[in-house]
Amino acid sequence: MHLVKPLASFLAASAFTNASMSSNLPKPLSEFLAAGNSAFEKGVGEAHKLAAAYGPPMLEKLEEATRNVRDGAAAYGPPVWEKAEKATQWSAENPVEAACVVVGTGGALAVAAPAIVSAPILSSAGFAATGVKASSSAAVIQSIIGNVGANSLFAVFQSAGAAGSGLAVVNAVVQVGGAVTVVFSGGLAWVKSML
Repeated sequence: MHLVKPLASFLAASAFTNASMSSNLPKPLSEFLAAGNSAFEKGVGEAHKLAAAYGPPMLEKLEEATRNVRDGAAAYGPPVWEKAEKATQWSAENPVEAACVVVGTGGALAVAAPAIVSAPILSSAGFAATGVKASSSAAVIQSIIGNVGANSLFAVFQSAGAAGSGLAVVNAVVQVGGAVTVVFSGGLAWVKSML
């Protein structure tokens, strides 16, 4: 904050405002540089005023926020790290159950928010809101099949990519897949626990 004025003074005395240098420049360029320097000095002056007015309160709030984070970490940090270590140890001792938890969570996410799964897959395949993307997998398939039938699987994907009625079909399939994943991973974890 206190370096702003010396910096402005240094730049004001720099080569751009040096009278001997500016006298060697064409008049329009010399006037342009002088106007730019004047605007720069005015901007630095305004920045200095703002920093003087708002700087200390902002720094106090930043220090307070840092103190709050540090105090929170001191209060909650050790138990969180201990739980993370226990979870890591349990995962190492029970890899099948840990995989079931991860896969089951992914399946539950697909059931709750199928667009998280379907949107990236449709986009990466080449089905976009504006139609089939050039040079994509969808473009290659479309060039092979030619004219697309109205009720074909390709038409459903095109509609889904454009957020049409096909999107409901694709999201329903994703939700069914997520539900099957949850049931399968839960069942596998249950069978493993019975052994």
